[in-house]
Amino acid sequence: MRNLILICESHKPKQANVGCCGEKQPEIIVQKCRNILIEKGLEVEIRSVPCLNNCKNGISIKVFPSNILYGNIGETEIEEIVNQHLIGGCIVEKLRIKPVSFLD
Repeated sequence: MRNLILICESHKPKQANVGCCGEKQPEIIVQKCRNILIEKGLEVEIRSVPCLNNCKNGISIKVFPSNILYGNIGETEIEEIVNQHLIGGCIVEKLRIKPVSFLD
């Protein structure tokens, strides 16, 4: 299976003390990610999605096929994920977040 990165661009109404990814300019992360992938010659699909249900950890991204969710992503972090996860095959534990469960 080929690599896929989902990047949250949620613009849902702000919830009390939560915020949303859309407030943090995810389009900058999408473009930065595309630029890094092109520079490194990697063929990875990038999709902007309306929500990854991790608003308090925004900007959130999910990397497939490993199904790893990362949070609090900025320009430096997306480069770290490309280098360590996509190229090096290692999960970036300090950026990894646990998906929110509605049962918790």
